[in-house]
Amino acid sequence: MNSEQKVYSKLQNKIRRERKKVIDAGWTDEMQAILYELQPTCVVCGSDDRLAIDHIKSLIEGHGLSPSNAVRLCAGCNAKKWRHPLENMPVEFQEKVMAASKKFQDTWDKMQKVMYS
Repeated sequence: MNSEQKVYSKLQNKIRRERKKVIDAGWTDEMQAILYELQPTCVVCGSDDRLAIDHIKSLIEGHGLSPSNAVRLCAGCNAKKWRHPLENMPVEFQEKVMAASKKFQDTWDKMQKVMYS
């Protein structure tokens, strides 16, 4: 990679990070803590190796993190999903991700109801 490519790559990474901050602005530490508690392992395979929070619907398409759009995946499952729409993944993968997402959303909704009632 030449020096111009390195500069361009660094700039692109910076733009991606800044865009992610804006799109994920509604994501809170409380949401993250609940997600970690509900999903201590990968929601697809059960691994606890190198877990990451995955956007179910793509960040590239403007879908930020929210209780209905976040699950924890291990590095392997996250790499398999990558930028693919969930509907392009195997049915079992889809079902596990959607069940985990629904549980997170339901738990978040219940907590908000208790806090604000």
